[in-house]
Amino acid sequence: THHDLKLGIAEVLRQLIPADPTSVAFISLSTTLATNAIAEGKRKSAALFLIGYDSKLVQTYNFQEQFGTDQYFYVHGRHNLNGVEQISLDENSLSQIARRIQGQVDACAVASYAGPMNSSHEERAGEILADLTGLPIVQAHHLSSELDSIRRATTASLNASLLSNVQEFVEAVQGMAAQFGLRCPIMMIKGDGAMVHTEWARKRPVEIIHSGPATSSIGGQF
Repeated sequence: THHDLKLGIAEVLRQLIPADPTSVAFISLSTTLATNAIAEGKRKSAALFLIGYDSKLVQTYNFQEQFGTDQYFYVHGRHNLNGVEQISLDENSLSQIARRIQGQVDACAVASYAGPMNSSHEERAGEILADLTGLPIVQAHHLSSELDSIRRATTASLNASLLSNVQEFVEAVQGMAAQFGLRCPIMMIKGDGAMVHTEWARKRPVEIIHSGPATSSIGGQF
């Protein structure tokens, strides 16, 4: 049921649930939801805040085309690769941008150039954005410890733009499970084949990209 994945899941639950729902230990979900949202352009709008990034370098190599959003903003503040602060975070500029985008995006992502070495700027920016916008905030260091600043920014941006899609889906499945009398944990398959709780997956939807192919491989192996 490509037009509404929830319908297919409801039908599967109806056919599979035994007479005693309490005998079900857990539900394991695999979904192409995140993959489809990216491929079909159905992601939600997200703002990406780049702390300490070199705007000229980004423009020279067209790195902005990788960010997954045209709502990206440069904010002064920088740590070197030893984690030592060189430029303090420009909180005033950050706050001004946050007020300007109010009502225009569904989530925000924050990436600082040396975030894996010192995440304090991302954390402080996250606090400010959450207070001013009330939106979900994604911090890049929660998703990646790699020094590739462009890839980390892109990962954070994609994750932010998928939050609503996955959260709505998870809540719908949880509601259906409750209607069928299921009180068991609901798990989800990541893109690497690992199983995680849906509460974890709803915060890191970027990690369930390729969930479908991963589960197909597991099933084929079995």
